[in-house]
Amino acid sequence: MFASKKAAGLLAFLACTAPESQRRERLIDLLWGSHFETQARQNLRQTLYVLRRALGDASILTAGCRFTEAIRYTSEALRLRPGFQGAQRLRCASMAMAGRINEAQALLAALRREQPQLSIDWIRESVPYQTPRLIKHFVEGMRKAGLT
Repeated sequence: MFASKKAAGLLAFLACTAPESQRRERLIDLLWGSHFETQARQNLRQTLYVLRRALGDASILTAGCRFTEAIRYTSEALRLRPGFQGAQRLRCASMAMAGRINEAQALLAALRREQPQLSIDWIRESVPYQTPRLIKHFVEGMRKAGLT
């Protein structure tokens, strides 16, 4: 999926700690603690660049209607952190938007068992999105999967 394990690790860490922002110093310590500071900062800049290119601007694939790619990346996030509900919800919405309705409905049923409060209203109140377009695509996908 990614050219380096560091990029996959950084993506997984950011996904696991979302929506909390992370200081660059913390990311450097976690991934490049044994490197000199100048080299570690350059490594972080390069890895963030790689992730932005791979995932799209602001790391949001659904905004550009790149649902198939979003499905692939959520699969990777779930491989790195099984049970991550944020990735499961994004995967569900992306599957529905990509026309994979049966799979999206099955995933939604599993999500509802784990997260009984899940509803469109709960998403609007609880899930942080950067733009109205992002929440629009996400909610539309969840509705197509059968969420009310």
